[in-house]
Amino acid sequence: MRKHGNYSKEFKLHCVKHFEVSGKSIEKIAKSLEVPPSTLNGWIKRSKESTEVLNKTEISKGEVSVESIQKRISELKKEINILEQAISILFKD
Repeated sequence: MRKHGNYSKEFKLHCVKHFEVSGKSIEKIAKSLEVPPSTLNGWIKRSKESTEVLNKTEISKGEVSVESIQKRISELKKEINILEQAISILFKD
């Protein structure tokens, strides 16, 4: 195995993707990539956590967006109602 050292982000991502795609155990992949199994396991956990945080953030942004759209629709309905009332007053026979 490799000595303890710094690994590039690209290498870490490669290792995590290899684990996700291969279906092999962490131990087998770690051995083939010359990485300690605990190190690979940590990268996999952090990758999953990062993905979960990104997904939650995207959902939050989507909810805010939906809420702001619903608020704008409500405002527009009120404006339409006011305009309809004004028209009926102006064109009263």
